[in-house]
Amino acid sequence: MSLETYNVYFSGQIMKDRDPAEVRKKLGAKFKLEGTKLDAFFSGKPVLIKKAVDMEQAVKFRVTFRDAGALVDIRPVERPAAQPDTALPSGSDTASAETFTLSEPGSFDLSDCTPPVQPQPIPDISALALDRPGVSLAETGLPNPAEIDTSELELDKPGVILDENTPAATSIPDIPDLSLSQAREGSLEEYQQPIQPTPIPNIDHLMLEAKEERPSGRAKFDTSDE
Repeated sequence: MSLETYNVYFSGQIMKDRDPAEVRKKLGAKFKLEGTKLDAFFSGKPVLIKKAVDMEQAVKFRVTFRDAGALVDIRPVERPAAQPDTALPSGSDTASAETFTLSEPGSFDLSDCTPPVQPQPIPDISALALDRPGVSLAETGLPNPAEIDTSELELDKPGVILDENTPAATSIPDIPDLSLSQAREGSLEEYQQPIQPTPIPNIDHLMLEAKEERPSGRAKFDTSDE
């Protein structure tokens, strides 16, 4: 499928609030035109600037003219009318052209484009038959039961713990000298440890010495070892 192409035309249209003389000067310098050739640019008739370019290139020309203060027209290139199949030479490898038309609004939906569904052939199941209910359809069959020798096993009496790890015996401390007091008798003060008083140091050799009074009217005393 070929890409859409466009022709770029200029008919002398200048953007609003642009100086025509300045626009003419910029376009003449851009395309190296002067005299009658530059006058033809602004004759008011469409002048073909570029032929059969893609949209990206056409937009570049539009930007160039807008920078100069002018406007261009971008028109799609008209394609030749499609020829009917009968017009093709006999034996030609060229694909036949088709003529397309627009449908009326509301007279068409996408369901018309849905390809037809081809029915799948039903396989022959005449050789198959249903078995009786409960029959396993597994072709490998059930596995053989495992044989476990339990001749050396026996049941213990009810209530026996089957844990092989016997818990260690808890030792009971010897407390023959302990006894319980009657309720509300005794107190914890009986078991309180006596507090040993801290001895007071000898301060007989210490004395207070008077100091000179200060403006605040307070006296200050220093201790002396004498």
